[in-house]
Amino acid sequence: MKVPLHHIAAVSLLLWITPALAIINPKLTPIQVVQISPAILWGQVSATKDPSEWKFQIVEAVKGKAGQRAMTLSLVRCKPEERDGVQAALSAGAGGALVFLSARDRETMASMHIGGTWLTLHNDGQGRWNIEGTAAPLAAVYAGGTDMLLRMVRYILTDPAATVPVAVGASWMAEVAHIGTVPGEISGMETIELTTDATPHVFVASSQGDRLFRPQRGAEAFDDVTSKFKLLSHSRQFTWVCLSAAGRPSLVSWDGEAIGVWTLDAAGVFQPDPDRLPWKRPCLALSACSLPQTGTPAILISTQERPVLIHRNAQSQWIQTLLPDGDALKKMGEANSACIVADLDGDGFWDVLQPRTFGGAFWKGRDNGFADPVRCEVACPDGPGRAALGDFDQDGSLDIFMAGLRKNELWENDGRAGFRPVAAHAGTLGYKCPVGLSACRAADLNHDGRPDLLLLHPEGAFTYHFNRGFRCFGEEGDLRLPRSAGQIACTVADFNADGSLDLAVAFSDGEVHCFYNDSFNKPLLRVGLAPDLPGPITVSVWQGKTQPLCIGTSSIAGPAKAYFPLRAGRDCTIKWTAPGQSARTREIRLPDDLPGNGVQVLLGR
Repeated sequence: MKVPLHHIAAVSLLLWITPALAIINPKLTPIQVVQISPAILWGQVSATKDPSEWKFQIVEAVKGKAGQRAMTLSLVRCKPEERDGVQAALSAGAGGALVFLSARDRETMASMHIGGTWLTLHNDGQGRWNIEGTAAPLAAVYAGGTDMLLRMVRYILTDPAATVPVAVGASWMAEVAHIGTVPGEISGMETIELTTDATPHVFVASSQGDRLFRPQRGAEAFDDVTSKFKLLSHSRQFTWVCLSAAGRPSLVSWDGEAIGVWTLDAAGVFQPDPDRLPWKRPCLALSACSLPQTGTPAILISTQERPVLIHRNAQSQWIQTLLPDGDALKKMGEANSACIVADLDGDGFWDVLQPRTFGGAFWKGRDNGFADPVRCEVACPDGPGRAALGDFDQDGSLDIFMAGLRKNELWENDGRAGFRPVAAHAGTLGYKCPVGLSACRAADLNHDGRPDLLLLHPEGAFTYHFNRGFRCFGEEGDLRLPRSAGQIACTVADFNADGSLDLAVAFSDGEVHCFYNDSFNKPLLRVGLAPDLPGPITVSVWQGKTQPLCIGTSSIAGPAKAYFPLRAGRDCTIKWTAPGQSARTREIRLPDDLPGNGVQVLLGR
C-alpha cells in the first residue's frame, strides 16, 4: 500500500522528537526521509570566533534549492547535557555535513547529520539556526558516516529502484545437511572445484587429517570423498594454488613440521610431492600468489618476523625469498596476525599487509619485486587477529574488517591502500559486534548486491551483519544457526545448485553442517582466473547505467572462484587490472535460463 507523503511527514516529525523505539526503524528509512525533505543541502562546517557559533557553508543543494549560501549555527539553546557531544560532532565534521529541511516547515525546522551524529535545528527567525541537541530517533533511520549518507542520498535520488533494507532478508531451508564429523583441530575450510562439472567441494583442514566432501545432486546431503581423491594431508595451515602446467589445483599444506604439496592428477586423485620443505617455526598462514616478475605460481608464508615468498624453480627445488626489511618495520611491534595478500592499491600488482601491534607493515608490490615496508594504519594490538576482505562501502576497493581479542575495527580503503578506521560509523559494527571471533568472512547471503559480514564465535552465537548500503550495517538477530555449539570455520557456495549461496560451518565439536539458503533461481556470477593471469587479482562487479554501483569486490588467486550475487537485472560490468597493464572491463549479460551453480567467467590477459 502506498502511504501518502503527508502521513509519512507526520510520522517522521514525531520520530524526530520522541525516543527511538528500535535499533532500525522498519517504517522510516533514508528513502522516506529523502522523499519528504523538500531540500537536502551538502556543505562544510567551520568554527567562528564565538565558541557558541558555527558556520555551515552550503556547497551544493543535493535536492531542491538552498535559498541561501550559508547558515549560522548557534549552541545557545542546546541542551546543557548534550552540548559537549554536539561540539564533538561539529569538530569531527571536517568531511562535511548534510542538512535535511523539514517537510512540515522548511523555514524553521531541519535535521543535520555531521560526524556520524544527527542534530535537531530550529530557525530563530533572525538568521540563526539553533542546535537544540541530538536527534536520537534518527539513528534508527540511519547510523553511519556522513560521507556515506551523502552517497546513499545520491543513490536514492538517481535510482528509481533504490532500496535500504531494514531486515536481513535471508533465511534457511528446513533441511540441514550433516556434512560429516572431522576429528582433530580444525584450522579452516574452503570451497574448491575438483571436477569438470564445477561442483563446489567442501575442504576441511584438520590436524588429524583433512577431509573432502562432495554435495549430492538432487539431495540436501554430502558424501565424504577424501579416500576417493586419495588425499592424506594433515593441515594446520593451507592454501590452494595452481602449480601444475595443466592448471590443476594443488593443496599446499603445513602440518607443523614441513610444507608439502598435493596435486590433483589426470586420473582425479591427489599425488603427494616427495620434496617437502622443512618448516618447524611458527606459520601464521599460507597464501596463494605469484612472482611479480614472471607470474610463476608462489606461496607467501606469514611468520612472526618477515613474510617469506617461496616458489619452485625449473629443477623443482624450493626457493625462499624474504620480503624486504626496513627501519619502519622495527617500530611496528610484534607480527601477531596473518598477512593480507591482495592488490590493495589498484595498480594490478598484489601487495602484502601484515597487521602488527603498533601498525601495519605494508609491502607494495611492483614489477621487480616489493618495495621496502612502510607503516599503514591497519593494526591489531591484541592479536592474533582475524581478517575479512570486502568492499563494504561499494566503491570498488577492498576494505578490511579486523577482529581482535578485545577490539574489532573496520578499515576503509581510499583506493590507494590508505586506510582509516570507520567501525564507529558503520551501524551495528560500532556497538553490537562481540570480540574474540574464531573466523569472519564477507558474503552476500541475502543476494541484494551489498557485501555483508558473517562472524563466527568459538563459544557464542553466529551473527550476520547485513549491509544496508555504503557500510551502514544492521544486525537484528534474524539469521541464526539452529545449533548451540561454537563455530570454528565456514565456507560459502551454492552447494545444492539452486542459484543461491549456502553456508557450510564447522563447529567446535567437530561436526560440519550445511545450511541451505531459502532463496533460489537468483542471478549469480562466478568469476575465476584463466591460467595466463597470475593472481591475486582484485576483481569488482558493477551494475547500473546512470549511476553504476559496485555490488562486490574480491581478491582472486589460484583455482579459487568468487561469487557475485547480482541485483535486479542481469547486465553487469566486471573490472580488473592485470600486472603491468591498464584497467580492463568486460560487459556480461546473464542468460535467461540460469545454470544452477551460476554463470562462470574466467578472466585472462
